[in-house]
Amino acid sequence: MISSLHRARTLLLHLDVCNERLLTSPKAGNIGVIFDEYLSIFRQATAMCKPALYHLRKISVIRKYLTFDRAQFLVHALTTSKIDYGNSSLYGLPKYVTKQLQRVQNADARIFSLSSQFCHITPVLMILPN
Repeated sequence: MISSLHRARTLLLHLDVCNERLLTSPKAGNIGVIFDEYLSIFRQATAMCKPALYHLRKISVIRKYLTFDRAQFLVHALTTSKIDYGNSSLYGLPKYVTKQLQRVQNADARIFSLSSQFCHITPVLMILPN
């Protein structure tokens, strides 16, 4: 049941449709996009970032054995493509969601440049090719 985050809602545990009982769920997915009960994009952003960060950790282990081009290929195939999917629906997000997405992009840049996670990201982003 779709409701507002700021208004109280009635508790609905199930729906009866054509003599069938359907249980409600706090989220639902359709064509790779997750909708929650408030139509918030936060769960979608989390669902995009979590596997991307997982793959980035795995790539970082083998990065020193990869050329820049191979590392770029892996990162784009496993992370950037997932973040870019449906990116037009991510326009105008609140800062707490964009920070989550920016964290993945910063990790991408650090893997490309073999930079430490503790170094400032702006100089790293400036030297990387587009």
